Amino acid sequence: MKYLSLLYVLFLMLSTSCNPDEVECDITIIITNNKICDADIYLNDVFIGTLEPNYYFNLTRPEGFYNCEASISNILCSDESASMNVNCGETFNFSID
Repeated sequence: MKYLSLLYVLFLMLSTSCNPDEVECDITIIITNNKICDADIYLNDVFIGTLEPNYYFNLTRPEGFYNCEASISNILCSDESASMNVNCGETFNFSID
């Protein structure tokens, strides 16, 4: 019975181990708000947070296509958006000007 348990543990370890050929690669998204208004930030239609004027934040995500939107509910400022296909190691800069 002891050997069966050991074989079962060994099987689980081998079946869940990482494949060295599969390398996960992240990208960086930098969002900067240069307007005088708060901006609600959406990344691929998912609310990320509210970014105050003259602030920025960085996000780390897997490579792929990203649509970034800044929704602003103040009549003094307008909404903005940008889209980009971002490859491994690249940076997507979204500046709200």
